[in-house]
Amino acid sequence: MTLAERLRDLAALLPDDGSVTLPVRDIKAWIAADGLAPGVAAAAADNGADEWLTAEQCAERLQVSVRWVYDHGVQLGRRQLSRRCVRFSARALARQMARKS
Repeated sequence: MTLAERLRDLAALLPDDGSVTLPVRDIKAWIAADGLAPGVAAAAADNGADEWLTAEQCAERLQVSVRWVYDHGVQLGRRQLSRRCVRFSARALARQMARKS
């Protein structure tokens, strides 16, 4: 099914004044499936999922202290999930490790 066909089917389900929000990863996958843009297939294969690590996991991977991880949280893709819950992006951690090597 082509991108145009998918969008046409989606539009048929909506009222004329309706709207829809689509995840970018789905749109990229549709484009890649149609062969409309070279290089999009690789981006579509990476569905945007990221692993979210605790400070302890980050410290272990980087071989640094947990305090260092908290102090450099912005560089490590820190996300404050609640007042007492912080997670760090594995992707940002990999970028940080690549910069240091």
